[in-house]
Amino acid sequence: MYIAHFANTYKANVNGVVKSVSIFRDALAGIGNNVFIFARHARRYE
Repeated sequence: MYIAHFANTYKANVNGVVKSVSIFRDALAGIGNNVFIFARHARRYE
């Protein structure tokens, strides 16, 4: 199955949303699904 997940933020940021999306992605991919995450480009603040 192909699954698309849309989020406002992803990997460059570290927060609860990113952690939740990552856990769902890993779980769904682990049972054989193709998972795509669509999110805005995030800037790195240093």
